[in-house]
Amino acid sequence: MSQKKLNKFSVDDEINQFCEDLISSVRQMKQGKVERKTFVVPIVETRKKTGLTQEDFVK
Repeated sequence: MSQKKLNKFSVDDEINQFCEDLISSVRQMKQGKVERKTFVVPIVETRKKTGLTQEDFVK
């Protein structure tokens, strides 16, 4: 895709900037470049650590 095609997605400059940022992010992901990693603790593990029952945990 040429650079000219990337510059204009919409008449709205904010939409254009979003699209350019999104395409840049996808390219970085494809290249394996990672800026941050998010670690998510499974909810069951968290509940067990608290010692609560499922019913008490949801309250």
